[in-house]
Amino acid sequence: MLSSDLTDSLSRRALLGGAFAQMVLVAGTVTFFSYSWTTDILHALTGEKRPAGSSSGGSSTENEPVDLSGLDALFEKAAASEPGWQSIRLSLPNASDGPGTFALDRGNRTRPDLRSALILDRTGEVVGSQTYADNTAARNARLWIRWIHTGEAGGWLGQTLAGVAALAGCVLVYTGWMLAWRRFQAWRARDATE
Repeated sequence: MLSSDLTDSLSRRALLGGAFAQMVLVAGTVTFFSYSWTTDILHALTGEKRPAGSSSGGSSTENEPVDLSGLDALFEKAAASEPGWQSIRLSLPNASDGPGTFALDRGNRTRPDLRSALILDRTGEVVGSQTYADNTAARNARLWIRWIHTGEAGGWLGQTLAGVAALAGCVLVYTGWMLAWRRFQAWRARDATE
């Protein structure tokens, strides 16, 4: 039988080890959002070519009104395509006759494997659809990386640890400035006595 002191010590070490692992994941996955070389490595590992940068296309700069009539019928069709949906988000087209993209989520808006998209034109015809299985391996990896980076992979505890990691970064900046200030003060005092 383990003593209660040893059990407490092991529990604390396990908790700190888990927190450290979460902070390493948060810090490690941020490189995918900050540097292109990590994305290049990801594409090389999955054997895919990196897609060309996305362009906005021929979006209009004029503020013409968009006709929203008929969106209820499109919403009903999108909802029927995914019976277990929890949330649906519509991205409105730039033009009144453009297709609408419905993002459907069967989860709690966090897990990327439970999301899909349905593109419907104004007549209700399916122009395109995309599920998790349709994505490339590199795209799926990036979706999971974002999910891990924000702490959502660990539920409320993971998000709390991700918040603590962000706060720790702020504290590091503060302590760096305070150490620099102390050195500056010591340098001035040393110069004044010489």
